Amino acid sequence: MPSVPLEEGQIFELDTMCGEPARVIKDGKVIARAEVLAIEENFGIRITSTADADCESFLLNFYSSLTEKEKDTVAGICKEMVFLAKKSRREGILCLEEGADEIQLKFPDKNGRFMYLLLHCLTEGWNPSSISRIADNYTRSSCAGEFERLCFSIIEEGILSIQAGDSPRIMQERFVSLFGIENEKDFREQTGFAENW
Repeated sequence: MPSVPLEEGQIFELDTMCGEPARVIKDGKVIARAEVLAIEENFGIRITSTADADCESFLLNFYSSLTEKEKDTVAGICKEMVFLAKKSRREGILCLEEGADEIQLKFPDKNGRFMYLLLHCLTEGWNPSSISRIADNYTRSSCAGEFERLCFSIIEEGILSIQAGDSPRIMQERFVSLFGIENEKDFREQTGFAENW
């Protein structure tokens, strides 16, 4: 979605297809999640959830305040998502069903269960907006604090990226960019994600 101020009757180019999730951004912060719609000959968006502005700034500036254990958890989730993306591109999305049970063993906490549930939504062919809504509901109802919300956000981003068929290298850069330029080197070392150019 373009990051431009909207005025009535304004025309702009969408980079999101109908039915796909989109983000509504104001002053550089995500203020809502939406779904792109086609209504007769017009396009529009339906707001599916509002975002907590504090959470978005948290995602961008939080990495340096994480404990080493939390950094390991984040790195493990990111690496698992990239691994699943690579496997999906080689063997197809349905191959991810096979390893879903093992994920709960690798991540024996809420993160593992959340990843497991979203993987099943993905392999069942649910549309991105349904997966996003389910993820938002679990995030609101299951996360006790900001760190858990961060982990769930990364998992959701990864699952939607796999569904979209994004390159694992694109996914890596999305994860790296979550934590800002100041933390890029540390995060790359933590995850083993090399620069892609």
